[in-house]
Amino acid sequence: MTDTTDTPPSEPRVYVQFEREKGDQYSILSRDLETIGAQLRGKSRFSIFNSIILPVLVTLVTLASTSLFQFISWQNSILLQGVTGEATAASKTYDKAASEIEKRYYATYLFQVAVKSIANRKTADTQLSQYDVALQKRRFDEFYKQLASWNQNYNQLLNDISYDIDRPIFKYRWTETAYQVKREIMNKIRCDIHSLPDEIETNSLDRLVLTYHFAVINKCFAMALSHFSEMKDEVLSNKDRIISSEEFEKADNELDGVRSMLNEFRCYALTRIHFLTARKDRTIVFANWIGREDDRINQHREDTTKKCKAN
Repeated sequence: MTDTTDTPPSEPRVYVQFEREKGDQYSILSRDLETIGAQLRGKSRFSIFNSIILPVLVTLVTLASTSLFQFISWQNSILLQGVTGEATAASKTYDKAASEIEKRYYATYLFQVAVKSIANRKTADTQLSQYDVALQKRRFDEFYKQLASWNQNYNQLLNDISYDIDRPIFKYRWTETAYQVKREIMNKIRCDIHSLPDEIETNSLDRLVLTYHFAVINKCFAMALSHFSEMKDEVLSNKDRIISSEEFEKADNELDGVRSMLNEFRCYALTRIHFLTARKDRTIVFANWIGREDDRINQHREDTTKKCKAN
C-alpha cells in the first residue's frame, strides 16, 4: 500500500558565499545575516534627544510657524479693511461735494437768467409770457432753496472733506482744526484766477489739501452772487434799469470761473482716491519696507500737480 500523505517541501536555503584571496571559502545562511548584523551593532540604547527633545522641538517650531502665519494673515486683513474703508469714505465724500457744487452752480446760473429775463421783460400779457414768468419765478424760488441747503450743509461737508480725503495722507499733521480755514487768509484769496491750486499755494497753503479747494470755491460762489445781486437790487429800485448783455456775460464768466475751480477740485480729488485705493497693494506685512510712505506722498503730489495742471 502506497502512502499518499503529502510531504511538505523542504525550506529553500539561500547562502551568501565569501571567498578569500588564498582560496578559502565560507558560506553563511542568509537568515543568519540579520542576527550577525545585530550583534555587530551592539545593544540599542535609549536616546532622550531623538525620543523626546527632537519631537518637542519640531512641535514647537510647527506651532510657532503656524501662529506667525495666522498673525500675519490677521494683520493683513486688518490693514486691508482700514485702507479699503478710507478709499471708500473718500470716494463717497467727493461724490457728495462734487454733486453739491454742480447743483449750486446750475441753480445760480438759472437764477441769473431768471433775473435778467424778469428785469428786461417788456409789458406783455400773452399766454407765452405768462408761462415764462411762471418759469422764471420757479427758478428764482429753487435758487434760494438750494442756497439755503448749501449754507446748512457747508460746514459738515467741509469737515467731511478734511477727515475723509485729506486726513488719510496727512495723518501725522492732521487734527480736528489742522486745516481750519482762517478768515484773514481767505480774505487774501482772489477768484479771478487761472489756477485754484496755484492761488492756494501763493497764500502759503498746501495745494494738495482739498479742504482749501472747497473753501475757496465757496468763497468765489459767494462773490459771484454778491456782484450779481447788486445789479438785481438796482433793478428792484429802478424800474427802468435793465441788465445789458455785457453785464450778464461778465457775471456769467465770473460764475463759469467757479466751475473751472470745480474741474481742478475734481481732478485733485479723483487722483487722491486713486492713490488711496492703490494702498491696498501695500497692506501686506513687510511691503512698506520697499519705499517710504513720505516718498510715495511726495510722488503723489508731483503726479497730481502735473496731471491736474490748468490749461
